[in-house]
This record gives sequence, C-alpha cells and structure tokens, in this order.
Amino acid sequence: MQHSLTYSVIEHIKAQVPNVSNRVYWLYDGVTLTDKVKPFVTVEPTVNSSRSLHFGRLDYEETYVFTIGIRATSASELARLGDIVRTALRQPNITLYDTQSSVPTVLGVFYCSVGGTIPMPAENVSDETSKHRCYMDVEVTIYRRNGSSLI
Repeated sequence: MQHSLTYSVIEHIKAQVPNVSNRVYWLYDGVTLTDKVKPFVTVEPTVNSSRSLHFGRLDYEETYVFTIGIRATSASELARLGDIVRTALRQPNITLYDTQSSVPTVLGVFYCSVGGTIPMPAENVSDETSKHRCYMDVEVTIYRRNGSSLI
C-alpha cells in the first residue's frame, strides 16, 4: 500500500501543480537533489502504523505519513508554491493507483490530512539546493477489515 500511495500522491501533485508537473521526485536513499532545477517537490514516505479498532480485531486502520518537500528559487515563490501544493493535497477524492502491475490502474480514491508547514533555513549559504525550502507532513489513513484484499 505504501508504494501505491506514494505513486498516487506524486501523480496527483503532477496533475494539480503545473509549475512542477515534471519535477516531482520520489525521495529515498540514494536520491540526490543537487542538479535538480527549482522549483521542485519531493515526496518521501516516512512512517506507517496500524492498529485494531475493535476488541475482535476485525477492523483496523493503517496510517501512512509522507514528508512533502518544496524547494523554490525565492521566498515568495516558496510561499506561493506551498499554498498551491497544500490546496492540491486537501482536495477530496485523490485517485489511488494500484501499482502491483507494470501499468498502474485506478483502485479507488483517498483523502490526505495536511499538517503544518515547516520552513527550513539553509545550513550553508553557498548551498543553492538548500535555500528556500520547506516541508509539510501529510497523513493518509485507510480503514480496512482484517484479511481484506486491498493491495
């Protein structure tokens, strides 16, 4: 499910934020951002958890957390792009893609819960990649019946 949700969040941002439609990157170990042209957005899966909702353990919820990074060329562009990305992720009915096969297919829809935005100052003023950046936490919670076949 983590892979499908990450792919779906990336595709949604590409479709809804034209300023960065071809510059949304899946962030994982080994990915370097040094040569990327700003503005761009990164999507990094961070934490997921699950818990039972009832004594009989028939129903449970899974929560997936993503860190969305935004990097821009100026403070004003960062503020504007942050608003656009936040608004896009708050839209209802974000398409969920099944990435189990070589060609992703539509599986359903989901909603994102967007947390606060955290501005990140550059640690080194000569590092252009780290200037004008911020991060926001996004959660997706899925409710399922134990043993269900959803991905």
